[in-house]
Amino acid sequence: MQLIRGVREGLRHREENAAAEKPDWTTRIVLLSIPILVAGGMIWFGLGVQSPDQLLAGAALLAGALLTGFSQVAAWRERILMRDEQARTRALDEAAAHILLSLVAGVAITVLVVSLVVIPSEDIPAWVEQIRVVLGAISVAVLSYVGLTLLIVANLLWDAFQFEKQDAERENLEDLPNED
Repeated sequence: MQLIRGVREGLRHREENAAAEKPDWTTRIVLLSIPILVAGGMIWFGLGVQSPDQLLAGAALLAGALLTGFSQVAAWRERILMRDEQARTRALDEAAAHILLSLVAGVAITVLVVSLVVIPSEDIPAWVEQIRVVLGAISVAVLSYVGLTLLIVANLLWDAFQFEKQDAERENLEDLPNED
């Protein structure tokens, strides 16, 4: 629940004054509606996952990217905390919450895909096929959520990179001797 709260609190338009931040409704709606539309479309059209092992491989790649991103976020956050810059720290806290919630979602994908693998795909009753379709739809929906969060995290990391670059340039300029 704390991760969900962290993601919800992070999806805001960043301001210097945290109390003045307004919710970013566009991002919130996109982040929730696309996975729901994906799952609904798959169930409506009866599209099942034909190769669950490929879905599992995709989830593993995303999990690796998320773990790498988390280590970078943690390192940047430590440096920024030393400079006491709250607005940037909040952005990195949001990125960390997205990453960790996506890793939890990755565990859900793994459980769903393993369930798909153990259900036979040939000569099965219609109700079992419907279960396969629903499990596949939920798996793909959660995977699309993780993919969308990765886009958000990439944007947050790019912003942090740009701030670090600006700070480094400013610090180097201050270290140069005065030519007067």
